[in-house]
Amino acid sequence: YILGCEAVPQVTFARVQPVLRGLFRDHGLPRALRTDNGNPFARSDGLGGLSRLSVWLLTLDVWPDLIVPGRPDMNGRHERMHRVLREDTVSPAAASVLAQQERFDAWRADYNSCRPHEALGQRYPASLYAPSARAFPETIAAWCYPADHQPRRVVGDGYIRWRKRTIYLSGALRGETVALAQRDDGHWAVRFRGFDLA
Repeated sequence: YILGCEAVPQVTFARVQPVLRGLFRDHGLPRALRTDNGNPFARSDGLGGLSRLSVWLLTLDVWPDLIVPGRPDMNGRHERMHRVLREDTVSPAAASVLAQQERFDAWRADYNSCRPHEALGQRYPASLYAPSARAFPETIAAWCYPADHQPRRVVGDGYIRWRKRTIYLSGALRGETVALAQRDDGHWAVRFRGFDLA
């Protein structure tokens, strides 16, 4: 079931986050969001491949489920949907973003409610869809790390201070609080909320 298909002039955090926020308000929060490793969902620099968008998702307790780079087959159903979307709506593209959005809206309605899907036993996605019971929070609660964790504020372009050293984590974490915790094997874990960065 396709929750949304929005024409945006650029695929950036600033353009995609408001779309996701609206979808989450209308349909509830997923437990995870499976994506490729491209912008705005992931970054190649910094720990955990986190981007500003994936950091925001983690603050909502939505797990960023990134496929292995170069393995679109790991997200086959989504890739197939994108192929059908391109064939049906952007070959050739509409003359304006507004006209393209009209094509996307009509296509999404057809895809969800009129086009039977073999993988669903020739049923329509709309006949099986149910929204998430997890409501979108209008304010994000502060995260409390366990007492044995050492919290650090991420400053500048993505650095923390620890043991008299400056350590780069990720620019996507700027302004957030991470924590360091010693594991049973003696090594240290760097965590952001419930997500182990390293």
